[in-house]
Amino acid sequence: MNPVRQSALIAIIYALFGLLWITLSDHVVLGLADNRHTITLLQTWKGWFFVVVTALLVFWLAWRALAVQASLVEELRVSEQRWQFALEGADQGVWDWNMQTNAVFFSPRLITMLGYEVEDFAPHLDAWTSRLHPDDLPLAMAQVDRHRLGECAFYQAEYRMQHKDGRWCWIMDRGKIIERSADGTPLRMIGTHTDITERKLMEEQLRQSAMVYTHSQEGVIITNAEFNIIAVNPAFTIITGYSEQEALGHNPRFLSSGRHSRNYYQSMWQTVQQMGFWQGEIWNRRKSGEIYPEWLTISAVRNERDIITTYVGVFTDISRLKQSEDELEHLAHYDPLTQLPNRLLLLSRLEHSVARMVRQNLRGAVLMLDVDHFKLVNDSLGHTVGDELLCLVAQRLERRLRDADTFARLGGDEFVAVLEELHEPEDASVVGWDLVNLLKGGFTLASGQTLYLGGSVGISVFPDDGTEVDQLLRNADSALNQAKAVGRSTCCFYTQSLTEAASDRLVLEADLRHGLEQQEFVLHYQPLIRLRDCAITGFEALVRWQRSDGELVSPARFIPPAEESGLIVPLGEWVLRTACRQMQQWLQQGHGLTTLAVNLSPRQFREPNLAHRVASILSETGLPAACLELEITESAIMEQGLAAQEKMAALKALGVRLAIDDFGTGYSSLAYLKRFPIDKLKIDQSFVRDIQRDLADTEIVVTIIALAHNLRLQVLAEGIETAEQLEFLKRNGCDAGQGFHFSRPVPAPEAERLLPAQQRSSQGS
Repeated sequence: MNPVRQSALIAIIYALFGLLWITLSDHVVLGLADNRHTITLLQTWKGWFFVVVTALLVFWLAWRALAVQASLVEELRVSEQRWQFALEGADQGVWDWNMQTNAVFFSPRLITMLGYEVEDFAPHLDAWTSRLHPDDLPLAMAQVDRHRLGECAFYQAEYRMQHKDGRWCWIMDRGKIIERSADGTPLRMIGTHTDITERKLMEEQLRQSAMVYTHSQEGVIITNAEFNIIAVNPAFTIITGYSEQEALGHNPRFLSSGRHSRNYYQSMWQTVQQMGFWQGEIWNRRKSGEIYPEWLTISAVRNERDIITTYVGVFTDISRLKQSEDELEHLAHYDPLTQLPNRLLLLSRLEHSVARMVRQNLRGAVLMLDVDHFKLVNDSLGHTVGDELLCLVAQRLERRLRDADTFARLGGDEFVAVLEELHEPEDASVVGWDLVNLLKGGFTLASGQTLYLGGSVGISVFPDDGTEVDQLLRNADSALNQAKAVGRSTCCFYTQSLTEAASDRLVLEADLRHGLEQQEFVLHYQPLIRLRDCAITGFEALVRWQRSDGELVSPARFIPPAEESGLIVPLGEWVLRTACRQMQQWLQQGHGLTTLAVNLSPRQFREPNLAHRVASILSETGLPAACLELEITESAIMEQGLAAQEKMAALKALGVRLAIDDFGTGYSSLAYLKRFPIDKLKIDQSFVRDIQRDLADTEIVVTIIALAHNLRLQVLAEGIETAEQLEFLKRNGCDAGQGFHFSRPVPAPEAERLLPAQQRSSQGS
């Protein structure tokens, strides 16, 4: 029952009891007493009884009230305790503001939240406002006013309060007016304080991360555990050219450039799985198709169960960095004026060249060139003109060298060339003299002025003159000083004997040119013999050099320099034309010849228009193509590969025959015998010379003859000098031969006299 109703009922019962007692008790007393004394005694007892009953009732009521109050106090205590537990669990402080007096109750948690003791906080509004950040106080009070005026259902504000240690803590303050006066004036407001500093810090970090993610110049790509893209940032689009929509849901492999192998990617992802990240340089492809370098970092993100949930890739386009590195590399290793390699790069390349030539048992050379009297150009015309002239010199000289050669500027007017794979040391002098001669040509400046220069070259050969880089440069410099000392505009070797040999070679080359111009070359003809009846079937044309002074120069002396200088091409063309004309003349005289053999040098065989030149000469001389047999060495064929096959096919299409000269001394590959259109093999004289004394040579000759016949090829033996050699070759089926046993190479008139003699010999037998 409601306590109020219960109290009212007790009061009514007590009032009724009192009325009945007052009304009836006197009648009862008068009825029981028969004298005054008894009446007085009963009246006394009646009063004491009423007092006792009233006292018991009052006691019972007081006891009950106290019990109810105690129960209410306990309930209030438990409620307050629960409320305090709830506040402490929520890490919140409580305040209670009397808006009339500005007295404020601050809970202990609110006070300790700011690092203070309870006694440090006065129970007044000033204790709160004095600790608010000056910039935040107006906003907080404005929010209070809005709630006071009923513009919002409750008050809420976020502001900074100063901690006791001086730092600013972020507080979220919430409150509500719970009591107003009759006219609506706010009287009481309560609320809570919550420390949101960590949340604010996290929000700031997230905001900064979002700013970094959005505005970073580095591309960011995020995939799920299945490697499908789930997010990219704007920089990804700028760098790759792919929009976010084009990238989402795809595997990042669509960015692959194709430059890296499958093993490369497998190793990369294995590192990510094991280490948790990978970083390195990688090449990818933009949407436009452009391949570019990037610096990529891939990180694996794991959850609380240590399971990878996402992969984050951050990459930077390092194209410009690469370009800058290349530019710095160029500046570090190249001369800024001429763009030639500088001394640093020269030393590196020279060291590499020396090591390679020594390892391969080959030769190389260092050519140091100095422009003669270049100081006069700077002194008279100025350094600007001098720089322009140096650039022109560098461009002209560099064009003379091969791509494999190194041409560098040491400084000033000094240049250095490094040559590799020289057949002979004298080959370096050919290049050296070419450089000297190139300098003699005029140089036309931008102003229109033409200047004429000279130059000197010093040469050191490695490994002959040393294998140390500094030593080779010193030796080349010594040779350069020697070249200047003997009159400049010349070329000298560090070793005097090489200088003399180079000079002799240059003289010989000059004489060769002169000999071609003055028609000092003649042809000798060596008969080709059919061995079964020793009949002359044709001649091999062999060139000889008859100097104007009568000296006959051996082919072994002039053919190599002619080959290397390129003079062999016009010389070979003259030989072919002259021999074809002579052969046609013999045919017109009625001599029954079938073959004219002419050698093609390796340099001639490399000529792209060889078949055209041969066809032109055959047409010019009228010689039937079937009479012409072109002899080509094994090495000349093999060094050209497929191109050789095409050239030989073109020659065969003309109707000429092809023979392999000096068979067995070169590659002796059975593959080209099958693949190339060959008609004849010529056994080299080195095998024929010892066929009766050397068992190996004997077996080789027999094998070549059998091989040629099995392939339906003719075979000719060179260098037959004895009747015994002839008999052996005839007995083993050799088709033809030539050598001193029959005749030495002789001029055309003597060769023609051999024909009737051969015919008479054949008729007599």
